[in-house]
Amino acid sequence: MQDLATPDIFELYIGSFSAPSYGLWWDGKQLVYESFISGYEERRQVYIAPSRAQWTRFWRTIDELDVWSWRDRYEPGGRFEPKGLIRDGTHWSVSLQVGDRRVETAGDNSGPGSTDLDESTKFGVLAEAVSRLTGGYSFS
Repeated sequence: MQDLATPDIFELYIGSFSAPSYGLWWDGKQLVYESFISGYEERRQVYIAPSRAQWTRFWRTIDELDVWSWRDRYEPGGRFEPKGLIRDGTHWSVSLQVGDRRVETAGDNSGPGSTDLDESTKFGVLAEAVSRLTGGYSFS
């Protein structure tokens, strides 16, 4: 049985150039949390060793959200935009693997269940779970 406290792959990111950005990944021994202010300035890095209970709660939330079946990509869509327009907004990505379960998913300004990331309840619950796992560091 896979030890749920030791993921095979664990990389999460959320942010944009014009707002704070956050990253979290597993380096094989501990979590590495990064934060940047807008413009990707003032990088801060913290090393975190979640408890077994924190990991268990995190993986339970991932299962409850069924993150394993999220689409590969979430885009706002459905509105007219000129060709070549570059949207500035919030990008997020999640790469997780535990044993034989794996997901790679990402989005721009939208998330599961909504074309507006701020209205994606599932993504909001995921961000809260990440914050709990890190002991309260922001991830939204």
